[in-house]
Amino acid sequence: ICGPEHQGCFESILRQGELLIYGSNWHHETQNLNNPTITVTGTMVDEANYNQVTNRLHDVCTGKLSFKFSSELCDALDTCYTTIHNNFAKDGVSASVLNEGGWRGMSSIANIREKESWKPNHNNYDGRNYITD
Repeated sequence: ICGPEHQGCFESILRQGELLIYGSNWHHETQNLNNPTITVTGTMVDEANYNQVTNRLHDVCTGKLSFKFSSELCDALDTCYTTIHNNFAKDGVSASVLNEGGWRGMSSIANIREKESWKPNHNNYDGRNYITD
C-alpha cells in the first residue's frame, strides 16, 4: 500500500480475522496467500449495509450473479454470514441470507457442479496469484 503525496509505502500480511482499512487515493495490490480467502473492496461493511453485502455474496454463490466463485469459497462464506449478522444486526433484525439457508440449498444442480469444477486458482476471487501463475 502506498499513500498519497509521499506518505510512504508498506507491505503487510493479514492473518485470519484481521482487517486492513486504507483511505481513498492509496494505491494497493492484494495477493491472497491462503484459500479460501475473500476480499471485499470499495465497500465498508457496517450495520447500514451488511445485509446488502451478504446478500450480494450469496447471490453470486447461488448463481443469480455471475462471478466465478468456487464451491469452496461459497461454503466458507456460508459459515461467515451468522458472524457478520451477529456483529452488525440490531435486535429483532434478521438478515435475509440467514433465512434463505446455505447456497447449495438455493442453487440448481448445474450451478453447484459448475462451482465445484472451479478451483481457487481458476479465478481472481478466492486465491489466484497472477504474479506467480
